[in-house]
Amino acid sequence: MLVDAAEVPRITEGLLKRGYSEADIRKILGENTLRVLKEAIG
Repeated sequence: MLVDAAEVPRITEGLLKRGYSEADIRKILGENTLRVLKEAIG
C-alpha cells in the first residue's frame, strides 16, 4: 500500500528488479490510462 505519491519510485525500482522494461513500467504507471482517455475524448 502506498502512503503517498512519493513512494512511486519504490514501485519503479521493484519492477526493474523483477525484469520489467522501462517501456512496460511507463505503461503500468499511467500511459495506458492516458491513451484510453485520449481515444475517448478525441
